[in-house]
Amino acid sequence: MKFKQIIPTLFSVLFLFLVSCEKEIEFKGDEIKPILVVNGLVVSGDTVTVKLSKSRSKLEDSFANVVVANAKVDLYVDDVFAETLMPVKEMVYGSDVPLALGKYQSTVIGEAGKSYRLEIVADGFSPVRCETTVPEAIEISAWDTTTVSNTNGYGYPGRTEFSVEFDDKGQQHNYYRLQSKSIEGQELRGYMPDGTIIHSDTVLIRPQQYEWVEILNPQLNDAINEADELITGTPTNQYAIFNDDSFNGKKMKLRFELGYSSYSYGYSSYDNSASFKIRDICLYSLSEDYYEYLNSANLHFWFDEDFFSEPVQVYSNIIGGIGIWGSASYSSFSVLEGDYPLDDKVYIEDDYGYGYGY
Repeated sequence: MKFKQIIPTLFSVLFLFLVSCEKEIEFKGDEIKPILVVNGLVVSGDTVTVKLSKSRSKLEDSFANVVVANAKVDLYVDDVFAETLMPVKEMVYGSDVPLALGKYQSTVIGEAGKSYRLEIVADGFSPVRCETTVPEAIEISAWDTTTVSNTNGYGYPGRTEFSVEFDDKGQQHNYYRLQSKSIEGQELRGYMPDGTIIHSDTVLIRPQQYEWVEILNPQLNDAINEADELITGTPTNQYAIFNDDSFNGKKMKLRFELGYSSYSYGYSSYDNSASFKIRDICLYSLSEDYYEYLNSANLHFWFDEDFFSEPVQVYSNIIGGIGIWGSASYSSFSVLEGDYPLDDKVYIEDDYGYGYGY
């Protein structure tokens, strides 16, 4: 028997041994007091918001988060008191009135280079504080798209690769994230018995959605690849994050694919359809805290149920609680596929998010 055949056999035997040995152990430890969970991100150009909830025990049957709506959240900008954040009420499914869901918002707009500190007090919890400094945005100097032939032998004949170029600042260590948000319009149309398409003057617009981003530069996934595991394999870089270890202070050309970019929609040429897609592609500069949080969260979720891996603790910078208070700035560009808007079409927002009308 070859060596490669022996390994799976040994693991199969070991697995059967483990599942056959079962013993229920009653937990007799002390009950852990809930602590405040803080989740917030200061983005340059956006209002400052934060969400508060209560930690829960792993032993609880419920997976629902318990929001904290009775907190006093004070915001300091560069160590100067700015204001107390106001609780925000939102509509939820099944409710006729807006509800407080633990979200707090200020009138302050995030600015690059400034420091933002929260001091939080809520009944039943220890006082909490956290601080972050918004990094400067890294400007995109150029971007491009390339059609790559599909050599797999199935699916569409080609796929689209994107690239962005930027100059990394060598004075400090930089952390990045790439994101794509898209708005899609789908023309309402019908079909004749012979297959002829009947076009209409109505186009349904899907709400903005995030797309999967796959970074193609091998050196930018080294940190992820170092976590390669025999059983579960290599974690994916699901948050499309990377740092400048391999290109500090140099010009960088970042190559990537987007969630549906491997499918050749052909909005502008396909049967004269008025369908379209607008992509807003953003290059985020992240605070180190936020980068460490995303990186550790990615590994935590990947190895969470792997019996042969040590657990990964998710990074937190909340003093007196847990969670993340991070910051980011960004530069962006937009890509339009198809023609939009057209004078002879009526555009209607699709509340259900389907955007199709056959």
